[in-house]
Amino acid sequence: REIESMHRDSVASSSLVSIGHNPLTQVLEVEFKNGDVGEHEGVPADLYQQFMESPSKGQFHHQHIRGVFPFKIVERRAGAPPR
Repeated sequence: REIESMHRDSVASSSLVSIGHNPLTQVLEVEFKNGDVGEHEGVPADLYQQFMESPSKGQFHHQHIRGVFPFKIVERRAGAPPR
């Protein structure tokens, strides 16, 4: 299946490169510093907004999104170690 590219905004973070969100499908897409891109399902628009406004994107992702919303890697950088 062909994966449609989601627009992501660059963010200042020690662990994340960019973040995107589709409010219709509630899919949150994150690009990690290691080159992997992953998607979280079921993320509401208000939580995405809080994420983008958070002073620490990595900490917010770890505390409020990772482990809470279903996640899958959709793009893996060649040679990247598994997460």
